Amino acid sequence: MRVKKSPVILLELLIALSLTGALLSILLSSYISLSKVENVLYRQKKEAIEKSIFFSRMQKIVLSIPKAIDHASIYPGMYTQGPVGQETLYFLFDAGISPTPAFSGAVWASLQLDKEKQIVLYSWPIEKNSKKMRKEILLKGASDLSIAYFIQEGKSGYWTHRMDAQTVEQKLPVMMRISYKKKGVVHAFVCFFPKPHLAYFS
Repeated sequence: MRVKKSPVILLELLIALSLTGALLSILLSSYISLSKVENVLYRQKKEAIEKSIFFSRMQKIVLSIPKAIDHASIYPGMYTQGPVGQETLYFLFDAGISPTPAFSGAVWASLQLDKEKQIVLYSWPIEKNSKKMRKEILLKGASDLSIAYFIQEGKSGYWTHRMDAQTVEQKLPVMMRISYKKKGVVHAFVCFFPKPHLAYFS
């Protein structure tokens, strides 16, 4: 005996399949949206960590500059070269204790942007004619590295990118700003000089 298929059952099956497909489509869309949000949050967290590491490293370096200058008795202990947005900062800093004696204590260093869009710290011994050099990558994916100094005048002041001997003799900078761009956003590390004196620049 043959069983006849009811049109009602087939219609219910088609409706159920349609609802299941719609539900799966919604779930898939939600999953894709959630994945995109997670990727954005991951990138933001990664960039925030990289920025924090860079700022912490620069803070440690800047705080060690006076000790290095006083120990090495080399003047000037800091100066800037290059056009605005492509400056290179040269300075002495205390590298601490290193397995290589030449890189212990006061060393020369330069902070600059290389061709791979990385902010790098080159360091080398203060001894003349030394060909040894170290490279430390501080931050990747940066552009427009800029160095500026804050000159205080009474209760106000101004930022300048150049510190010549005449300016320094009259007005010592009290702050330094290292700014750069990353993905179109400008970031800036600002610090007070722990011991602002003529030896930095004269």
